[in-house]
Amino acid sequence: GAGKARGAYSDVLDALTEQLHAVARESATRRPTRALAAARAMDAVERAKQRAAGNVSPQLVTAGLLHELAERFR
Repeated sequence: GAGKARGAYSDVLDALTEQLHAVARESATRRPTRALAAARAMDAVERAKQRAAGNVSPQLVTAGLLHELAERFR
């Protein structure tokens, strides 16, 4: 049902946070600009998680998140 779909969506967002954390950690000494972008992207993912926990369509959350991530990594 919808609850399971939202749970899976939240799991994907959690995995994305973990990946961004790894990028930030690995880039911290060699590529500080990339590390900062990854840290800011993690903030965007956390906001997406909050929206997803509410009554917001996962498609809308994803569209907004992708827009924010594109801005962070330009």
